[in-house]
Amino acid sequence: MMNYQRRTFRGNSGANDSRLPKHNARRRKKTPQQDLDSDSNNNIDNKFHSSSESESGSPIIIALIEDHQGEVVEDSFGSSNDGKRNDNDNDDDENDDDNTTSTDDPPYLDEIKILKRRIKNIQEISIGTSDAIVGNITTYQDNVLNATKKCVNQWRSIVRYHKDDSRLSDELRKEVGISVFQLIQLSIQSGPLSGGKPGYFKRCGTKIAQMCMDFLNEVVPQYEELSNLMGFSSNQMDAMKKWILNAEKAVQDDKPPSKSITKKMQQNQSQQQQQQSKKQKKKQKNKK
Repeated sequence: MMNYQRRTFRGNSGANDSRLPKHNARRRKKTPQQDLDSDSNNNIDNKFHSSSESESGSPIIIALIEDHQGEVVEDSFGSSNDGKRNDNDNDDDENDDDNTTSTDDPPYLDEIKILKRRIKNIQEISIGTSDAIVGNITTYQDNVLNATKKCVNQWRSIVRYHKDDSRLSDELRKEVGISVFQLIQLSIQSGPLSGGKPGYFKRCGTKIAQMCMDFLNEVVPQYEELSNLMGFSSNQMDAMKKWILNAEKAVQDDKPPSKSITKKMQQNQSQQQQQQSKKQKKKQKNKK
């Protein structure tokens, strides 16, 4: 007679039978390889898992590509993805293309951007925030006149080199020409020439007037064709020619600087001497 209270087990019975109930089966510690296989089976369906076995019968490692630390991970075919592209790389390339300059753009656009950036730096930094150009002639010549001269020469070089390019329109020439003209005007209306009128040389003295006259003769176009290429209007050219005449007159008068300009120069010299003495004291302290 069959004992119904006895439990019956189907399959290969034994101590190592994997079908034994958990509370009676001998617990075995899983190897790292078995842990990896079990985690993969929980995340991937049976159909895909069955198709990922190799010819030798051993399953190929399948891991989700979620590694954000740059480590080499394996894809579903067991091959390395290190250094290779994925689908997201195409999006990055498209974004990079949007930020790059098109090859169809004319080459002078980049040159004009650099020129405008230099003009802005001179206006805001060299002239706008420097007190030394008021009383120091050398600083005024280097940081204002010579810097402005480089910008004007750069613009002259651009329009001469690209004069046959029809894409360099008259509107763009006038736009850049206004910026260059404003920089020239500001350069002879700052430092020792600070005042309500540009090119007022009556109180600056012969030395500064001679310096500015040489500067204007180099930056102002000498013939109409070049002034048109640089985008200067007739009114702008008349104003710059008037500045040259005023500078020539001041040089011919050969008068010393006014009391206000002389005072500013003296103040600047005393400030420079104080700064130099402070630097020397600091050096002596550091040596001790």
